[in-house]
Amino acid sequence: MRHGGGSWMSPQIFVWRRTSAIKDRYELRAGDECLGRLTLGGLLLPTARVEAGGFELDLAVGGMANRQVSIAEAQSERVMAAFERRWSGRKGVLRFADGGQLEWRRTGWWRAGYEFTDRFSNPVVRFHLDGTVEGYGVGGEWTRSIDSRRDLLLVLALGWLLLLVNDEARPPRAPARAERSWTPAASPAMAE
Repeated sequence: MRHGGGSWMSPQIFVWRRTSAIKDRYELRAGDECLGRLTLGGLLLPTARVEAGGFELDLAVGGMANRQVSIAEAQSERVMAAFERRWSGRKGVLRFADGGQLEWRRTGWWRAGYEFTDRFSNPVVRFHLDGTVEGYGVGGEWTRSIDSRRDLLLVLALGWLLLLVNDEARPPRAPARAERSWTPAASPAMAE
């Protein structure tokens, strides 16, 4: 993201990509730039750690039927926001600790996705199941609906976590690492 004229400027398209075929690790990208990383954890209840440019957030899923997500700063453990999914699973509300809220809702039927909207139902960010995220704002300015880079990261990470936890995300497979060629002659055990 770029800083310009007192407000955070950002590209209109973001992409979540899996970075490990074995671990649940994802990168948030804007073109060639890595903006942040999300790592899933937790055994019974899903958790996630988000790291980006000096920010670290912990997202913890809980409540009856995993309908609630608490978002806190990793260092201070101060809760920044809370999300509650409605019983249908297709809608919810994100409430920021310092005021303000965004609505989460499903969009489309044939090409399903989800979006966060402001209180007037204007889309703020739209999530496609393949990991693509579209942002909305005037000339790329996010200040209309999201006041800071940290809040933008929070919204982008939460939306992706909700898709992952509900098993709706369909990201492309992680790139396979190039395997080192192994030949019996190269193996020390075979040299004897």
